[in-house]
Amino acid sequence: MKVSNILDLIDSGDMALPEFQRGYVWNREQVRGLMHSLYRGYRLEAC
Repeated sequence: MKVSNILDLIDSGDMALPEFQRGYVWNREQVRGLMHSLYRGYRLEAC
């Protein structure tokens, strides 16, 4: 399943995200970038 399909399901209410401690503030492009990085196995460096 493509990331864009998952985001569409979330937007339509057909898929729910669990409650988080803080509000969800990333926009669609930021989420897409994270998912692509995870999919490609890029290493995330601690700041």
